[in-house]
Amino acid sequence: MKCGIYALGRAGRAMKFSLQSLNPNESDFQLASPADILFLSVPDDAIKAVANELSVEMPAMVVHLSGAHSYKILADLESKTAIAQFHPLAALNGDGPIPAGSLCTISASQAWAEEALKKLALALDLIPVSVNPDKAVHYHAAAVLTGNLSLGLVSKSIDLMLETGIDEASARRGLATLLQSVANNLQRHEIKNALTGPIARGDTKVIQSHLEVLEPELKQVYKTLSHWLGFPESPDV
Repeated sequence: MKCGIYALGRAGRAMKFSLQSLNPNESDFQLASPADILFLSVPDDAIKAVANELSVEMPAMVVHLSGAHSYKILADLESKTAIAQFHPLAALNGDGPIPAGSLCTISASQAWAEEALKKLALALDLIPVSVNPDKAVHYHAAAVLTGNLSLGLVSKSIDLMLETGIDEASARRGLATLLQSVANNLQRHEIKNALTGPIARGDTKVIQSHLEVLEPELKQVYKTLSHWLGFPESPDV
């Protein structure tokens, strides 16, 4: 099937790189115009408006690349074409393809469309999963908690490292490598077995020493996250 991309945001550029990497002789999908499957790579708040401005000659399927919405945001087109969502769970900067092995969430108005997108995801070396279209916000909140808000913790970690005399670039590289090792552990093990450090050891004295040097707001974040990871609450921690 011929795939087209409307606008080239970060996700759209990554999708373009991925589609261009397919060998036409080994895949049923290729990047071409006019398209059988049209991907919309526009900001979330523009999806409906852009979809409604499409020409009367509709492709067989219109797909948006947002994680925050299911296919239902394209409901105005449902009488004209199959509508769908295709969201790679990855930090996309648009300068390369979607990382191989990324989870890819899919929802569609028609079964054939969902199956076609799952086939495309597999061709791109992604892991396709179906999502409940009424729970898209739960999925996207989960993605933001890990993919975006974790960098809030990293920014505070860099601040603490700067106090020790470590320069910002070294701190950033060191923490990035640490996160990579955590991710590797998480791929192989459940959270309880991937966890390392004083929380895993139950080392109350070390944790208490951390709390003594943290600002009040960050101290509360530390305590809350520690408790979520199984460290028991106590008056001291």
